[in-house]
Amino acid sequence: MKNINKKLIILLVATVLLLTFFVGCEEETPPIQGTKAKFLAALKTETDKISAVATVTYDGDDIEVKFKNDTNKPAILNAAFGLLSALKDDIKVKNGSELKIKYSDNSEKTYTFNSSFDNAALAALANDIYAKAEGADTITVNYFATVKYIDNSFSLEGELYFEGFEKYFNE
Repeated sequence: MKNINKKLIILLVATVLLLTFFVGCEEETPPIQGTKAKFLAALKTETDKISAVATVTYDGDDIEVKFKNDTNKPAILNAAFGLLSALKDDIKVKNGSELKIKYSDNSEKTYTFNSSFDNAALAALANDIYAKAEGADTITVNYFATVKYIDNSFSLEGELYFEGFEKYFNE
């Protein structure tokens, strides 16, 4: 009986030691990385939601927005304001992110994303782009963005192409 008790105690101690070892060696979950790919995937998810107003396609960092023929200014504004809200609330782009637009006349303007960047600031950005394009139906501008996303910062650089942009202004 003594022999069985010793074996049980040894087995119990060994089990406790093994459990302690395995529990103590649990792999910690690494922090979520806010990568460029994850950001672009989240952005695409949000731009897919405005498919009634525009078709948005991506080619690397280049972004093409084609407004649909049957859309109107209120619908475009609602879609744009919805995307801005998604950037802030759903995608969680952090304050201090910047967007620099370079126009065909080589002038540049930088917009900083912060708590005061609201619907009026977004409308001003659209007005600036349209004014520089002198009312053209198709508009291409170069952009450079520094995005602060989750716990990371990265850059995007490419072209923004708009087609049917005059619908926003000609109503």
